[in-house]
Amino acid sequence: MGDRTIGRIYWAVLALGTCAMFAYLTSVGRWPFSPDGDVVVTDFATVWAAGVRALECLPSLVYDHPLHEAYYAHLIGEPAASGLTFGYPPTALLLFAPLGLLPYGTALLLYLLLGMTAWFIVLRHITRDWPTALAMTLAWGGASQTILLGQNGFLTASLIGGGLLLLPRRPVLAGILFGVLAIKPHLGLALALFLLARRDWRAIQAAVATLLAMVMATIVLWGPRLWLDFLAGSRKVADMVAERVDTIIAGKMQSAFALAVEQLPVAAALLVHAVFAVTALGLMVLVVHRAARFEIQAAAAIAATVLVTPYSFLYDCTMLTAAAGFLLAGPARRSERNAVLLAMALPGMWFFTAEPFVPLTGLLLLVLCLRQAPKEAGSRPPRVRDRLA
Repeated sequence: MGDRTIGRIYWAVLALGTCAMFAYLTSVGRWPFSPDGDVVVTDFATVWAAGVRALECLPSLVYDHPLHEAYYAHLIGEPAASGLTFGYPPTALLLFAPLGLLPYGTALLLYLLLGMTAWFIVLRHITRDWPTALAMTLAWGGASQTILLGQNGFLTASLIGGGLLLLPRRPVLAGILFGVLAIKPHLGLALALFLLARRDWRAIQAAVATLLAMVMATIVLWGPRLWLDFLAGSRKVADMVAERVDTIIAGKMQSAFALAVEQLPVAAALLVHAVFAVTALGLMVLVVHRAARFEIQAAAAIAATVLVTPYSFLYDCTMLTAAAGFLLAGPARRSERNAVLLAMALPGMWFFTAEPFVPLTGLLLLVLCLRQAPKEAGSRPPRVRDRLA
């Protein structure tokens, strides 16, 4: 049995895991409709309500978290999910405002379908095999929680994965996608260092220009005061998270910080995470400097992106599927390919154990990148074809 066939079967099994989960949730009335026939309220509710506020030219109110919680509950006609806040910067409102034109259920369906389609296209160009790409789109783990919660995993994964695909031949377009990714600024930390290490100046310039243009658009549309409200609201969110170590940090986050905080005080856990993050960044830069194939560099950038931020949830790790795709796209020993596939099964274990396995997955992928990097040592990294052309 060839490697491609093994890969197809493996990803199909992970996709079936997602389908089985949602078949069960549907049968017991927990998704997408309640036993009363109403659309289940998910994390998407706060995004949709923020879009409505933006269209009403009242976006500052989304950063008054108790008020926003009451507002989306009023719009949907369902009890609010306590602690569900809108933590995105004002630039995200430019993307979410159109969703406010639609009813909640329709907007949620469109949001997920568009995100899944974009993610499938990216994976299709990485794998050059549509059955594999389709199964990877639904793979058990990050994709499962993205669908379940109506979260942004497909959006952010498509932005970083698509940007990396375009980077060698279309650096300006890649930079634009990276600039839009700043709707979640903490996901750009490793990416910024990656671009600097590669000296991709055109992509950096395009990313900065895109971000500045989006910031200016928010100021023109809603005024500069919005950014002050965002900063004030962010501090309140940080305080709220810090008060819920057991339920949010240790219970839901997927980072070295989340692992450490189960045994250490918050300050000490952050220090442990900082050491882990610096190590991940160092490994990523080492892969770049060893002149590995670009696919290996891209996989390292994605793995480091997930590992660097302490504020990481399971849906954020959806992008790791692209890292696996990049690693599997080139020549590799069967043992290495099997290790990649095994690593991608770990995140979904959270549903059974509530333990964050993503740091282990990301670290395994980074180590595999480093193992493959010396094979190309001393050669200039070839330019990947523009697979989106």
